[in-house]
Amino acid sequence: MKFLLIISIAFQLVTFNKLSAQVGTVSSGAEEGMPEMIHTGDGESFVWLNYREDERTLPQLTFTDITEETFLKYYKPTARVVDSSKVNWADTTYTIQTSKAKITFDHMPKNYNYNKRIGWHNYKGYLPELDMYILESWTDGEFLLGELYVLDSMSSILYLLNTDTDGPANDVFISPDDKYMLYYGNSVVGSPSCNMGVAKAYQKEGITYYKNYKGVSIEGQYVKDYAWKDDKTLLLKILNRKYDRESREWKEHYTYVKTIL
Repeated sequence: MKFLLIISIAFQLVTFNKLSAQVGTVSSGAEEGMPEMIHTGDGESFVWLNYREDERTLPQLTFTDITEETFLKYYKPTARVVDSSKVNWADTTYTIQTSKAKITFDHMPKNYNYNKRIGWHNYKGYLPELDMYILESWTDGEFLLGELYVLDSMSSILYLLNTDTDGPANDVFISPDDKYMLYYGNSVVGSPSCNMGVAKAYQKEGITYYKNYKGVSIEGQYVKDYAWKDDKTLLLKILNRKYDRESREWKEHYTYVKTIL
């Protein structure tokens, strides 16, 4: 699966923009505030955000139990904003205007059939807090693989939010002070699990960049919802699933936790 994921990412790097002819260089990101970026042939930048870089260097999120009442005290239902006013649609493509360029994506082909070895990006919504667009990228090969991206319309940087699941990350959301971008993916294949990543905002020459900050992998559980207590305190609603061999049924119950970013 790792090998297929690398193939999928390499394929998407070339095809996300129809003007891109080749994959270019990779910057180290060693400079403070600068993420590791892959530069495509037409000058666009691609940043791979991951819930884990290296367990020895990327800090892990830790959790403390809270009550359901505490979660509900701060919980506010949220709905993804689907604003396509800045998206120009064509028959097989759509174009998003950023501050630096017009970037064109292929959308899902009409009368699509599997195993055509093609890729496309579905437009999924908009993050008004950061002026970012949410895209789902799909690559059809031996397997149908998906990834979640956000396109920063201010810097024209495309961020891939990797959770090591077969499909795109379930959600991406922003802290109240706009300093943290969080995303998670629930794995529904095999044993229940969830991978969550946190990216932190940095400023460089008037441009905001996001870099890997923290992450966590949770076994036997799914993230179902979230709430903010303050700018750095995240509350999570967790679905616990365990297979009961005697009854031959999945047993489910909810727990609630908090983590300090």
